[in-house]
Amino acid sequence: MPLRKVDIATIATITISIVTGIVFIAGLNTKLELLDPQKIQSQIDSGIKKVSTEAKKGVNQIPVGSVVAFAGPKANIPKGWMLCNGLKIEKTRSEYEELRLTIGYTYGGSVQEDYLNLPDFNGLFLRGIDRSGQIDMEGERKVGHIQRGSTALPTTQFTTATDGSHQHSYSSNNQVPNQGGHSNFWFSTQAPVSKNTTGNSIHNHTVSNGGDKETRPVNVAVFWIIKVSSSK
Repeated sequence: MPLRKVDIATIATITISIVTGIVFIAGLNTKLELLDPQKIQSQIDSGIKKVSTEAKKGVNQIPVGSVVAFAGPKANIPKGWMLCNGLKIEKTRSEYEELRLTIGYTYGGSVQEDYLNLPDFNGLFLRGIDRSGQIDMEGERKVGHIQRGSTALPTTQFTTATDGSHQHSYSSNNQVPNQGGHSNFWFSTQAPVSKNTTGNSIHNHTVSNGGDKETRPVNVAVFWIIKVSSSK
């Protein structure tokens, strides 16, 4: 018995529905698999590890011996870095071999006793070596050389008046000794008279007080730290 048109349409509809359902369930299972907590955690851990590795590569691009300003507290100085405080570093041929090969014994140390000193930058500004000698008047200095403070002459000349003529007022009268039966005493014979000094007098002025303990620009305090190892 031949199927009617309506029956064929019904069967087709049911078939399409079943296939669609199977596809949906398959997709749903795939999505559920992707939402597996263990797999998600594994992907997160992998991502963190990758970021950490890349960050470490970036840090290791900073060469040993580099000095930077650190704005945090001393307790937070990162691993592989130390304060520029002149500390004596023991056993430089093992743990700090990189540092020894980089800065040598520029800041003190001994090959025989196998130690070196870190640079001591306590309270110091850093200044680039001037190979031209046009800014730093001492010319090309050696690395680690400490330049003492100085004050430059003014670019505009200071002048003072050379005329020393001036007067001082004072009171004076004539006095005679041993009058009225009194010995070892001076007695005035007239009322005091106001007088002025006369003549020119060249004189100097000396500044002996005032001023601060040092000459310095406006500044902010930081720690100078040096990279001592690339493996930390």
